[in-house]
Amino acid sequence: MHPPVVIEAADALPVSLEAARAACRIDHTDDDAELTAKIRTAFSYLQPPIGWLGRSVLRQTLELRLPAFPRTTITVRLPCGPVSEVVQVTYFDGNNAEQTVPNTSYFLEQDELVWDERFNIPTTYVRPGAVRIRYRAGYANPEAIPAAISEAILQMVAHWYENREAVATVGAGAMMPMQAMDLLYPYRIW
Repeated sequence: MHPPVVIEAADALPVSLEAARAACRIDHTDDDAELTAKIRTAFSYLQPPIGWLGRSVLRQTLELRLPAFPRTTITVRLPCGPVSEVVQVTYFDGNNAEQTVPNTSYFLEQDELVWDERFNIPTTYVRPGAVRIRYRAGYANPEAIPAAISEAILQMVAHWYENREAVATVGAGAMMPMQAMDLLYPYRIW
């Protein structure tokens, strides 16, 4: 299965600039642009569909594209949760015309779309992405992000602020500090 496509990216940063300054022990605003860039980098390093965490950190709209409706199961796991809402399900019918599945034909159960037992699986046109499930995933705002994820992001920012060279000695140049990785492991979706 291909990773979902980002339809609408998160529009906020996962941690505040003030929190990043505190994590780096900075008491001035001279490096705010650099800190903001490091926050964005840490966020993009973690945020799926390509990010390391596999879990959406902040709310984004994703679209899972399937070659056809699954015929062996009544559920479709929606990657990069936590999923809060299925926006719409569309498909290309046998004539390659786009159709919308009524929202009464499915429901959301945790991070899975579940087909209603009365849903008759339609025939789809043979094409990539014949079925498209658009959904929202991630925490609603920075305050809703688990503290361990926020702390890991701040540790990454502080580590990169302290170790700015591309080449480091004695292991200081790791992409993610071990403490940050330890904080994130319970939240990582494999």
